[in-house]
Amino acid sequence: MKMSENGRELLARWEGVRTQVYKDSAGLPTIGVGHLLTEGESHCGKIVIGGVAVAYDGGLSEAQVLALLGQDLTRFEDAVNSAVTVVLNQNQFDALVSFSFNVGVGAFEKSTLLRVLNQGRYNEVPDQLRRWIKAAQAAWRQFRDAHLASLFPAEDKVQAYGSVYGECVQRAARELTCERIEQLYRWVKGVPEGEVCAGSLPIQ
Repeated sequence: MKMSENGRELLARWEGVRTQVYKDSAGLPTIGVGHLLTEGESHCGKIVIGGVAVAYDGGLSEAQVLALLGQDLTRFEDAVNSAVTVVLNQNQFDALVSFSFNVGVGAFEKSTLLRVLNQGRYNEVPDQLRRWIKAAQAAWRQFRDAHLASLFPAEDKVQAYGSVYGECVQRAARELTCERIEQLYRWVKGVPEGEVCAGSLPIQ
């Protein structure tokens, strides 16, 4: 199986799309949806996307970011296809690929989630996913802080914002947090059956 187009788009919204190179929480050069630049990509300034070498110095288009994500997801799709021994529908497969993308192939293959799933205990999988949310939240807070820092550089604090600097940062932080809560709620609770564009979300 392959991750659906809706699943990829949802994952991109969940993780955040960055069309310019930035430093991740470990200080590594990254672009797109969590694509770590290889030594070769950093040296030549190009990424091969769909068989074409694309210069990223001026940034990537959102279409190129999604195409790059599709390439990067291949190893996670292969991991799910290889490790899961029970039948999955498309929504379940998309959710597991997203999970593997976040925690890494090794952690996925060793997870209790995979063990209970392969025993056919589908109803226990949501609880296993919730266990990982706490760790994911810590990573998200790092992303949030980096995103806010890029929106409101400290060197612009006085000249550009003056006394409203703190208020602007807090407003942006609230908006990001509300969006995150909505995403988490949809991932954990699912959406009503029949909702248009449910993508890889679980169905209530």
